[in-house]
Amino acid sequence: MLLFRFLLSPLRLLPKGDLLLSLTVISLLWGYAFFVGASPSVLHAVTLFSAIQLGHAAQRKLPTAYLVLLSMVILLFVSPRLILQLGFQLSYLAVFGILFLLPIFQLNISFPPLRWFWSLTLVSLAAQIAVAPLSIYHFQQFPALFLLSNWVVLPLMGAFLYLGFGSVIWLLFSPLPQVLVKLLDSSVYQLNLFVQWVNQQEAFFFSNLYLSKLSLLLCYLLLTGLLLGHYSKKSGWFYYNCSVTLALFYSLWTGFPQKQDSLWLAHRYGGTLLVEKKQQQLFVYTNDSLAGKDFTLGQYHRYFGLKDKVILPLKNSYQLGQQQLLVIDGAWIEGYETSPASIILLCNNPKFNVERYLKKQRPQIVLIDGSNTPYYIERWKQTLTEEKIPYHITAEQGAFNFNRETWE
Repeated sequence: MLLFRFLLSPLRLLPKGDLLLSLTVISLLWGYAFFVGASPSVLHAVTLFSAIQLGHAAQRKLPTAYLVLLSMVILLFVSPRLILQLGFQLSYLAVFGILFLLPIFQLNISFPPLRWFWSLTLVSLAAQIAVAPLSIYHFQQFPALFLLSNWVVLPLMGAFLYLGFGSVIWLLFSPLPQVLVKLLDSSVYQLNLFVQWVNQQEAFFFSNLYLSKLSLLLCYLLLTGLLLGHYSKKSGWFYYNCSVTLALFYSLWTGFPQKQDSLWLAHRYGGTLLVEKKQQQLFVYTNDSLAGKDFTLGQYHRYFGLKDKVILPLKNSYQLGQQQLLVIDGAWIEGYETSPASIILLCNNPKFNVERYLKKQRPQIVLIDGSNTPYYIERWKQTLTEEKIPYHITAEQGAFNFNRETWE
Protein backbone atom coordinates (compact mmCIF):
# COMPACT_ATOMS: atom_id res chain seq x y z
CA MET A 1 0.00 0.00 0.00
CA LEU A 2 2.82 2.40 0.91
CA LEU A 3 4.63 1.60 -2.33
CA PHE A 4 1.53 2.21 -4.46
CA ARG A 5 0.79 5.46 -2.60
CA PHE A 6 4.33 6.65 -3.25
CA LEU A 7 4.30 5.74 -6.94
CA LEU A 8 0.86 7.29 -7.53
CA SER A 9 1.34 10.39 -5.38
CA PRO A 10 1.15 12.75 -8.46
CA LEU A 11 -2.57 11.89 -8.67
CA ARG A 12 -3.11 14.18 -5.68
CA LEU A 13 -2.54 17.15 -7.97
CA LEU A 14 -5.73 16.35 -9.91
CA PRO A 15 -9.25 17.41 -8.83
CA LYS A 16 -10.44 15.04 -6.10
CA GLY A 17 -6.96 13.58 -6.24
CA ASP A 18 -7.05 11.97 -2.78
CA LEU A 19 -10.16 9.97 -3.65
CA LEU A 20 -8.74 8.99 -7.04
CA LEU A 21 -5.47 7.94 -5.38
CA SER A 22 -7.26 5.81 -2.80
CA LEU A 23 -9.50 4.05 -5.34
CA THR A 24 -6.50 3.34 -7.60
CA VAL A 25 -4.43 1.96 -4.72
CA ILE A 26 -7.32 -0.27 -3.59
CA SER A 27 -7.80 -1.57 -7.14
CA LEU A 28 -4.09 -2.39 -7.41
CA LEU A 29 -4.10 -4.10 -4.01
CA TRP A 30 -6.97 -6.38 -5.01
CA GLY A 31 -5.36 -7.05 -8.37
CA TYR A 32 -2.22 -8.12 -6.51
CA ALA A 33 -4.25 -10.33 -4.15
CA PHE A 34 -5.84 -12.33 -6.97
CA PHE A 35 -2.56 -12.38 -8.91
CA VAL A 36 -0.84 -14.27 -6.06
CA GLY A 37 -3.73 -16.70 -5.49
CA ALA A 38 -6.05 -14.93 -3.02
CA SER A 39 -5.08 -17.04 0.00
CA PRO A 40 -6.91 -16.24 3.27
CA SER A 41 -3.94 -14.38 4.76
CA VAL A 42 -3.56 -12.25 1.61
CA LEU A 43 -7.30 -11.51 1.48
CA HIS A 44 -7.16 -10.52 5.14
CA ALA A 45 -4.24 -8.15 4.57
CA VAL A 46 -5.72 -6.57 1.43
CA THR A 47 -9.13 -6.09 3.06
CA LEU A 48 -7.49 -4.49 6.10
CA PHE A 49 -5.35 -2.09 4.08
CA SER A 50 -8.25 -1.25 1.79
CA ALA A 51 -10.13 -0.09 4.89
CA ILE A 52 -7.08 1.90 6.01
CA GLN A 53 -6.84 3.46 2.55
CA LEU A 54 -10.52 4.46 2.65
CA GLY A 55 -9.84 6.03 6.03
CA HIS A 56 -7.10 8.11 4.41
CA ALA A 57 -9.51 9.22 1.70
CA ALA A 58 -12.15 10.20 4.28
CA GLN A 59 -9.44 11.90 6.38
CA ARG A 60 -10.41 9.80 9.40
CA LYS A 61 -8.01 7.70 11.43
CA LEU A 62 -9.94 4.72 12.80
CA PRO A 63 -8.52 2.39 15.50
CA THR A 64 -6.54 -0.45 13.97
CA ALA A 65 -8.41 -3.07 16.03
CA TYR A 66 -11.69 -1.76 14.60
CA LEU A 67 -10.31 -2.03 11.05
CA VAL A 68 -9.08 -5.59 11.67
CA LEU A 69 -12.51 -6.63 12.96
CA LEU A 70 -14.17 -4.85 10.04
CA SER A 71 -12.01 -6.70 7.50
CA MET A 72 -12.78 -10.04 9.22
CA VAL A 73 -16.54 -9.37 9.18
CA ILE A 74 -16.44 -8.37 5.49
CA LEU A 75 -14.56 -11.52 4.48
CA LEU A 76 -16.83 -13.79 6.51
CA PHE A 77 -19.91 -12.08 5.08
CA VAL A 78 -18.68 -12.75 1.53
CA SER A 79 -17.43 -16.30 2.29
CA PRO A 80 -18.45 -17.73 5.70
CA ARG A 81 -16.45 -20.94 5.08
CA LEU A 82 -13.23 -18.95 5.44
CA ILE A 83 -13.60 -19.35 9.20
CA LEU A 84 -12.79 -23.06 8.73
CA GLN A 85 -9.49 -22.38 6.96
CA LEU A 86 -6.42 -22.61 9.14
CA GLY A 87 -4.64 -19.85 7.25
CA PHE A 88 -7.49 -17.46 8.00
CA GLN A 89 -7.50 -18.36 11.70
CA LEU A 90 -3.72 -18.07 12.12
CA SER A 91 -3.57 -14.81 10.19
CA TYR A 92 -6.11 -13.01 12.35
CA LEU A 93 -4.77 -14.49 15.59
CA ALA A 94 -1.30 -13.21 14.71
CA VAL A 95 -2.60 -9.71 14.02
CA PHE A 96 -4.67 -9.59 17.22
CA GLY A 97 -1.63 -10.80 19.13
CA ILE A 98 0.48 -7.99 17.69
CA LEU A 99 -2.22 -5.38 18.42
CA PHE A 100 -2.84 -6.32 22.05
CA LEU A 101 0.33 -8.06 23.27
CA LEU A 102 2.97 -5.82 21.70
CA PRO A 103 2.09 -2.64 23.69
CA ILE A 104 2.50 -4.54 26.97
CA PHE A 105 6.20 -5.19 26.34
CA GLN A 106 7.02 -2.00 24.45
CA LEU A 107 10.03 -0.09 25.81
CA ASN A 108 11.05 3.52 25.28
CA ILE A 109 14.42 2.98 23.56
CA SER A 110 16.14 6.08 22.19
CA PHE A 111 18.85 4.36 20.11
CA PRO A 112 17.17 3.85 16.64
CA PRO A 113 18.84 0.56 15.59
CA LEU A 114 18.15 -1.01 18.97
CA ARG A 115 14.56 0.31 18.93
CA TRP A 116 14.01 -1.21 15.47
CA PHE A 117 15.47 -4.56 16.57
CA TRP A 118 13.34 -4.64 19.74
CA SER A 119 10.18 -3.82 17.75
CA LEU A 120 10.96 -6.62 15.30
CA THR A 121 11.47 -9.02 18.21
CA LEU A 122 8.22 -7.98 19.90
CA VAL A 123 6.22 -8.42 16.69
CA SER A 124 7.53 -11.98 16.32
CA LEU A 125 6.93 -12.81 20.00
CA ALA A 126 3.42 -11.36 20.08
CA ALA A 127 2.35 -13.15 16.91
CA GLN A 128 3.88 -16.46 18.03
CA ILE A 129 2.22 -16.34 21.45
CA ALA A 130 -1.15 -15.77 19.80
CA VAL A 131 -0.89 -18.58 17.25
CA ALA A 132 1.10 -21.14 19.30
CA PRO A 133 -1.88 -22.98 20.90
CA LEU A 134 -3.70 -23.37 17.58
CA SER A 135 -0.49 -24.38 15.80
CA ILE A 136 0.29 -27.04 18.45
CA TYR A 137 -3.30 -28.30 18.28
CA HIS A 138 -3.08 -28.89 14.52
CA PHE A 139 0.57 -29.85 14.03
CA GLN A 140 1.71 -31.17 17.46
CA GLN A 141 4.99 -29.27 17.19
CA PHE A 142 6.63 -25.95 18.05
CA PRO A 143 9.66 -24.28 16.38
CA ALA A 144 11.92 -22.85 19.09
CA LEU A 145 14.03 -20.94 16.55
CA PHE A 146 11.15 -18.79 15.29
CA LEU A 147 12.82 -15.62 16.62
CA LEU A 148 16.06 -16.31 14.76
CA SER A 149 14.09 -17.02 11.58
CA ASN A 150 12.08 -13.81 11.85
CA TRP A 151 15.12 -11.66 12.60
CA VAL A 152 16.52 -12.71 9.22
CA VAL A 153 13.45 -13.37 7.07
CA LEU A 154 11.16 -10.44 7.89
CA PRO A 155 13.58 -7.61 6.95
CA LEU A 156 14.63 -9.42 3.79
CA MET A 157 11.03 -10.06 2.69
CA GLY A 158 10.35 -6.32 2.69
CA ALA A 159 13.49 -5.72 0.62
CA PHE A 160 12.51 -8.49 -1.83
CA LEU A 161 9.05 -6.97 -2.24
CA TYR A 162 10.43 -3.57 -3.21
CA LEU A 163 13.14 -5.06 -5.41
CA GLY A 164 10.58 -7.31 -7.10
CA PHE A 165 8.18 -4.46 -7.86
CA GLY A 166 11.06 -2.29 -9.02
CA SER A 167 12.26 -5.05 -11.35
CA VAL A 168 8.80 -5.48 -12.89
CA ILE A 169 8.55 -1.75 -13.56
CA TRP A 170 12.10 -1.69 -14.98
CA LEU A 171 11.23 -4.56 -17.33
CA LEU A 172 8.48 -2.45 -18.88
CA PHE A 173 11.15 -0.22 -20.38
CA SER A 174 14.34 -2.25 -20.72
CA PRO A 175 16.02 -5.54 -19.72
CA LEU A 176 17.23 -5.82 -16.15
CA PRO A 177 20.91 -5.11 -15.48
CA GLN A 178 22.87 -8.26 -14.74
CA VAL A 179 23.97 -6.81 -11.40
CA LEU A 180 20.32 -6.59 -10.23
CA VAL A 181 19.51 -10.08 -11.57
CA LYS A 182 22.46 -11.60 -9.70
CA LEU A 183 21.57 -9.65 -6.55
CA LEU A 184 18.00 -10.95 -6.52
CA ASP A 185 18.99 -14.50 -7.42
CA SER A 186 21.80 -14.82 -4.87
CA SER A 187 19.73 -13.16 -2.11
CA VAL A 188 16.82 -15.56 -2.54
CA TYR A 189 19.22 -18.51 -2.76
CA GLN A 190 21.00 -17.53 0.46
CA LEU A 191 17.67 -16.99 2.24
CA ASN A 192 16.52 -20.47 1.20
CA LEU A 193 19.79 -21.95 2.48
CA PHE A 194 19.25 -20.21 5.83
CA VAL A 195 15.67 -21.53 6.10
CA GLN A 196 16.88 -25.05 5.29
CA TRP A 197 19.56 -24.77 7.96
CA VAL A 198 16.98 -23.68 10.55
CA ASN A 199 14.75 -26.62 9.61
CA GLN A 200 17.65 -29.04 10.16
CA GLN A 201 18.18 -27.96 13.79
CA GLU A 202 16.08 -30.78 15.23
CA ALA A 203 17.24 -30.11 18.79
CA PHE A 204 15.25 -26.85 18.71
CA PHE A 205 12.18 -28.38 17.11
CA PHE A 206 9.78 -29.69 19.76
CA SER A 207 7.40 -32.37 18.49
CA ASN A 208 4.92 -34.84 19.95
CA LEU A 209 3.10 -31.97 21.65
CA TYR A 210 -0.61 -32.31 22.19
CA LEU A 211 -3.57 -30.06 22.96
CA SER A 212 -7.15 -31.29 23.14
CA LYS A 213 -10.01 -29.08 22.01
CA LEU A 214 -10.76 -28.26 25.65
CA SER A 215 -7.10 -27.39 26.32
CA LEU A 216 -7.04 -25.20 23.21
CA LEU A 217 -10.14 -23.33 24.37
CA LEU A 218 -8.71 -22.88 27.88
CA CYS A 219 -5.43 -21.52 26.45
CA TYR A 220 -7.26 -18.74 24.62
CA LEU A 221 -9.58 -18.08 27.57
CA LEU A 222 -6.48 -17.64 29.74
CA LEU A 223 -4.76 -15.41 27.18
CA THR A 224 -7.90 -13.26 26.89
CA GLY A 225 -8.22 -13.06 30.67
CA LEU A 226 -4.58 -11.98 31.08
CA LEU A 227 -5.04 -9.21 28.50
CA LEU A 228 -8.30 -7.97 30.01
CA GLY A 229 -6.79 -8.10 33.48
CA HIS A 230 -3.78 -6.08 32.33
CA TYR A 231 -5.79 -3.38 30.59
CA SER A 232 -8.71 -3.14 33.05
CA LYS A 233 -6.61 -3.38 36.28
CA LYS A 234 -9.54 -5.08 38.06
CA SER A 235 -8.71 -7.65 40.74
CA GLY A 236 -11.52 -9.98 39.61
CA TRP A 237 -9.50 -11.02 36.60
CA PHE A 238 -6.80 -12.42 38.90
CA TYR A 239 -9.20 -14.99 40.33
CA TYR A 240 -10.56 -15.73 36.85
CA ASN A 241 -7.06 -16.38 35.51
CA CYS A 242 -6.17 -18.59 38.47
CA SER A 243 -9.29 -20.68 37.89
CA VAL A 244 -8.64 -21.05 34.15
CA THR A 245 -4.98 -21.94 34.81
CA LEU A 246 -5.99 -24.74 37.19
CA ALA A 247 -8.54 -26.02 34.66
CA LEU A 248 -5.89 -25.91 31.93
CA PHE A 249 -3.37 -27.91 33.97
CA TYR A 250 -6.05 -30.49 34.77
CA SER A 251 -7.02 -30.70 31.08
CA LEU A 252 -3.39 -31.17 30.03
CA TRP A 253 -2.85 -33.83 32.73
CA THR A 254 -5.92 -35.91 31.85
CA GLY A 255 -6.35 -35.16 28.16
CA PHE A 256 -3.24 -36.68 26.57
CA PRO A 257 -4.35 -38.90 23.69
CA GLN A 258 -4.61 -42.61 24.26
CA LYS A 259 -3.41 -43.15 20.69
CA GLN A 260 -6.52 -45.15 19.81
CA ASP A 261 -6.89 -46.71 16.37
CA SER A 262 -7.89 -44.13 13.77
CA LEU A 263 -7.96 -43.42 10.06
CA TRP A 264 -6.91 -40.14 8.42
CA LEU A 265 -7.05 -38.65 4.94
CA ALA A 266 -3.77 -36.72 4.81
CA HIS A 267 -3.14 -33.80 2.48
CA ARG A 268 -0.60 -34.67 -0.18
CA TYR A 269 -0.18 -32.39 -3.18
CA GLY A 270 -0.70 -34.39 -6.36
CA GLY A 271 -1.48 -37.65 -4.56
CA THR A 272 -3.87 -39.53 -2.28
CA LEU A 273 -2.75 -40.64 1.17
CA LEU A 274 -4.89 -42.61 3.63
CA VAL A 275 -3.11 -43.21 6.94
CA GLU A 276 -4.42 -45.79 9.42
CA LYS A 277 -3.14 -46.43 12.92
CA LYS A 278 -4.10 -49.96 13.89
CA GLN A 279 -2.78 -51.33 17.17
CA GLN A 280 1.01 -50.81 17.00
CA GLN A 281 1.29 -50.46 13.21
CA LEU A 282 0.91 -47.61 10.75
CA PHE A 283 -0.72 -48.53 7.42
CA VAL A 284 -0.44 -46.15 4.46
CA TYR A 285 -2.88 -46.64 1.56
CA THR A 286 -1.73 -44.97 -1.66
CA ASN A 287 -1.01 -45.59 -5.34
CA ASP A 288 1.95 -43.19 -5.31
CA SER A 289 5.30 -44.97 -5.12
CA LEU A 290 6.94 -41.88 -3.61
CA ALA A 291 4.33 -41.36 -0.90
CA GLY A 292 6.28 -43.44 1.61
CA LYS A 293 8.90 -40.67 1.75
CA ASP A 294 6.37 -37.85 2.13
CA PHE A 295 7.31 -35.59 5.05
CA THR A 296 3.63 -35.53 6.07
CA LEU A 297 3.95 -39.10 7.31
CA GLY A 298 6.54 -37.94 9.82
CA GLN A 299 3.81 -36.09 11.70
CA TYR A 300 1.81 -39.30 12.10
CA HIS A 301 4.93 -41.19 13.19
CA ARG A 302 5.62 -38.61 15.90
CA TYR A 303 1.99 -38.34 16.99
CA PHE A 304 1.45 -42.08 17.39
CA GLY A 305 5.01 -42.85 18.51
CA LEU A 306 5.50 -45.42 15.73
CA LYS A 307 8.58 -45.73 13.52
CA ASP A 308 7.62 -48.42 11.01
CA LYS A 309 4.95 -48.25 8.33
CA VAL A 310 3.32 -50.61 5.84
CA ILE A 311 2.59 -49.29 2.33
CA LEU A 312 -0.53 -50.80 0.73
CA PRO A 313 -2.35 -50.07 -2.56
CA LEU A 314 -5.38 -47.82 -2.41
CA LYS A 315 -8.65 -49.75 -2.69
CA ASN A 316 -11.93 -48.64 -4.28
CA SER A 317 -13.92 -48.84 -1.05
CA TYR A 318 -13.48 -49.29 2.69
CA GLN A 319 -15.88 -50.34 5.42
CA LEU A 320 -15.60 -48.04 8.45
CA GLY A 321 -17.87 -49.56 11.07
CA GLN A 322 -21.40 -48.86 9.82
CA GLN A 323 -20.08 -46.37 7.22
CA GLN A 324 -18.78 -47.11 3.73
CA LEU A 325 -16.03 -45.03 2.11
CA LEU A 326 -16.15 -45.00 -1.70
CA VAL A 327 -12.99 -43.87 -3.53
CA ILE A 328 -13.71 -42.24 -6.91
CA ASP A 329 -10.56 -41.55 -8.92
CA GLY A 330 -9.49 -40.84 -12.49
CA ALA A 331 -10.42 -44.39 -13.54
CA TRP A 332 -14.06 -43.86 -12.54
CA ILE A 333 -16.54 -44.96 -15.22
CA GLU A 334 -19.66 -42.83 -15.46
CA GLY A 335 -22.78 -44.90 -14.84
CA TYR A 336 -20.98 -47.55 -12.80
CA GLU A 337 -23.47 -48.73 -10.20
CA THR A 338 -22.28 -48.96 -6.61
CA SER A 339 -23.92 -49.59 -3.29
CA PRO A 340 -24.83 -46.42 -1.36
CA ALA A 341 -21.81 -44.91 0.40
CA SER A 342 -21.87 -42.57 3.39
CA ILE A 343 -18.50 -41.01 2.51
CA ILE A 344 -17.21 -40.16 -0.98
CA LEU A 345 -13.52 -39.48 -1.65
CA LEU A 346 -12.75 -37.67 -4.93
CA CYS A 347 -9.15 -37.97 -6.10
CA ASN A 348 -7.05 -37.67 -9.26
CA ASN A 349 -9.55 -35.46 -11.14
CA PRO A 350 -12.28 -38.05 -11.89
CA LYS A 351 -14.72 -37.26 -14.69
CA PHE A 352 -17.42 -37.29 -12.08
CA ASN A 353 -20.81 -35.64 -12.56
CA VAL A 354 -21.71 -34.68 -8.99
CA GLU A 355 -25.24 -33.49 -9.84
CA ARG A 356 -26.11 -36.76 -11.62
CA TYR A 357 -24.71 -38.84 -8.78
CA LEU A 358 -26.60 -36.86 -6.12
CA LYS A 359 -29.90 -37.55 -7.88
CA LYS A 360 -29.44 -41.25 -7.03
CA GLN A 361 -27.46 -41.15 -3.79
CA ARG A 362 -26.80 -38.52 -1.15
CA PRO A 363 -23.62 -39.12 0.86
CA GLN A 364 -23.20 -37.66 4.31
CA ILE A 365 -19.94 -35.97 3.34
CA VAL A 366 -17.69 -35.60 0.26
CA LEU A 367 -13.90 -35.51 0.69
CA ILE A 368 -11.62 -33.80 -1.85
CA ASP A 369 -7.88 -34.38 -1.43
CA GLY A 370 -4.72 -32.76 -2.79
CA SER A 371 -4.56 -34.91 -5.94
CA ASN A 372 -7.26 -32.77 -7.61
CA THR A 373 -6.64 -29.54 -9.52
CA PRO A 374 -8.26 -26.23 -8.46
CA TYR A 375 -10.51 -26.21 -11.55
CA TYR A 376 -12.27 -29.43 -10.54
CA ILE A 377 -12.36 -28.45 -6.87
CA GLU A 378 -14.16 -25.16 -7.58
CA ARG A 379 -16.76 -26.92 -9.75
CA TRP A 380 -17.47 -29.52 -7.06
CA LYS A 381 -17.56 -26.90 -4.30
CA GLN A 382 -20.22 -24.92 -6.13
CA THR A 383 -22.41 -27.97 -6.76
CA LEU A 384 -22.04 -29.37 -3.24
CA THR A 385 -22.84 -25.98 -1.72
CA GLU A 386 -25.98 -25.66 -3.84
CA GLU A 387 -27.03 -29.21 -2.90
CA LYS A 388 -26.21 -28.56 0.79
CA ILE A 389 -23.91 -31.58 0.99
CA PRO A 390 -21.08 -31.21 3.58
CA TYR A 391 -17.59 -31.41 2.10
CA HIS A 392 -13.99 -31.30 3.30
CA ILE A 393 -11.10 -30.07 1.12
CA THR A 394 -7.70 -31.04 2.52
CA ALA A 395 -5.94 -28.19 0.67
CA GLU A 396 -8.06 -25.71 2.63
CA GLN A 397 -8.99 -27.50 5.86
CA GLY A 398 -6.09 -29.88 6.43
CA ALA A 399 -6.16 -33.62 7.12
CA PHE A 400 -9.52 -35.29 7.71
CA ASN A 401 -10.05 -37.56 10.72
CA PHE A 402 -12.63 -40.26 10.04
CA ASN A 403 -13.80 -40.30 13.66
CA ARG A 404 -17.52 -39.55 13.51
CA GLU A 405 -17.29 -36.59 15.89
CA THR A 406 -15.11 -34.71 13.43
CA TRP A 407 -17.68 -34.44 10.66
CA GLU A 408 -21.20 -35.20 11.86
